[in-house]
Amino acid sequence: MFTANNNYNDNMKIKNLFPLLMATMLIFAITACGGTSGNGGDLASVTSNRADQERDDDYIIPQDKVNGFEVEMLNEVNFARLNPKDYAHNRLQEGSEAYYDLQARGAVAALKLDPRISRAAQKYAEVLSLSATFGHFADGSNPSDRCIKEGVNGGCGENIASGSSGERNALVNPKLAARTFVIQLIVDEGVYDRGHRKNILNPAYKLLGIGFAREENSQYLNYCVQDFAK
Repeated sequence: MFTANNNYNDNMKIKNLFPLLMATMLIFAITACGGTSGNGGDLASVTSNRADQERDDDYIIPQDKVNGFEVEMLNEVNFARLNPKDYAHNRLQEGSEAYYDLQARGAVAALKLDPRISRAAQKYAEVLSLSATFGHFADGSNPSDRCIKEGVNGGCGENIASGSSGERNALVNPKLAARTFVIQLIVDEGVYDRGHRKNILNPAYKLLGIGFAREENSQYLNYCVQDFAK
């Protein structure tokens, strides 16, 4: 299994690692799942006016690590939304299907982090890391159920991804992990409708929640959840 150097140079374009990332994504393509929300929309966003709301203290992953990954993931997702052409040039393999798709897209508004949605995403990332099942219903709930439980009404969208390679370990390198997961979801290898990419670039979404969990005794080690709302 490919393991990235944790001393990754942030000035190096990630597309130079693209062949290695693709090899890892092909192995775990089946573990990245996207879908539609309970109200028929893409699984990818959530709205809130309380972005400064305090979060619970029931996280397995240390808060400073989770928050750092949240910020890096937000920045990476918004890079793709605000500057899809630049994102393709700097992150994707030139000539690939994803590259041409983003080159043809216009900008959409940036997302904002919502702490309630991040609670839902974090708790579900922990569920996935401890579950023998990888999917949107591992605990019997759906993404909208989980967001409603945290006080967010309306349909929520969701992307989930996992992988055992070192560059996905957000506890070691949050910036590289965020880039790697977002590239995985935008390339969407093996997903016929590119549902994860649609979620990330969906202009209807305004809010984002991020979760990450790592479980050494699990099959895929690193688990990422993106929840979206309008």
